[in-house]
Parts: sequence; C-alpha cells; structure tokens
Amino acid sequence: MSDNSAPESAIGYIRTARRDACDHFEVMHKAIEKYASRTGYRLEASFHDDGVSGMTTADRPGMDALLQHVLLHDVRICIVNDVGRIARSWPAFFTIIEELHRCGVDEVHLAVEIDAGETPKILNLAEFARTADR
Repeated sequence: MSDNSAPESAIGYIRTARRDACDHFEVMHKAIEKYASRTGYRLEASFHDDGVSGMTTADRPGMDALLQHVLLHDVRICIVNDVGRIARSWPAFFTIIEELHRCGVDEVHLAVEIDAGETPKILNLAEFARTADR
C-alpha cells in the first residue's frame, strides 16, 4: 500500500463455539479493529458465526455472507484473531482457506499483538494454493 493511496479494505471474521460468548466476541472484535487500525487497513465489514463448531464448515451463515461480500467488493484481506477462529480441524480449515482464496482473498492476517517493527502474522493464500498444487 503506497502512502498516496486510500487505505486498503479488509474484512473481519469471528467464530465462537458458544452462543453465550458475548464478552469473548467483543474482545475479538476490538482486537480485529485495533489490528486493522494499527496496520493501516480500513475495516470494511465484520462477519461472525455464534455457537458454531470449528470442526465443520456446515451452518456458517457469517462465513457465507463474508464470501459473498468478498465476491462483490473485491476485498483481498481477511483479519481473524487466530487460526482457530477459522476452523478447529484440518479438513474444515483447508476447505475454508480454499474457498476464501477462490473468492478473492489473498491474505488472512492474525490479529495478534505485535510490537513496533515486528512483522504481522499473515497467511498468504496465493502462496499456500501454489504449494498445495505441487
């Protein structure tokens, strides 16, 4: 991103396994907002799935809405709190990562605290897909 351009858009995704995890949801949402601000991204939208198992890809209306948004709005950055928010099983994780990449997301950023000058934690989906094809 160059200094003369508008901030690049990003989207956030939050998944909680329990519907009563309101406090946890707020903490994760604030961390995503803080990460976007600190790294110079404009958080365009945030999507969430409450009470959804991370072991499967089924019944994720928030993820479905996120994928539709990406297709319509050309967003290449998705911010999550940790990889466990995407999925808790390898099959579900790889399925979702492939779907994100197919829809146009190039990078998944992990909204973990980083010190000044430290490199953000980023999953480069294009590189991931290229490696997986070998």
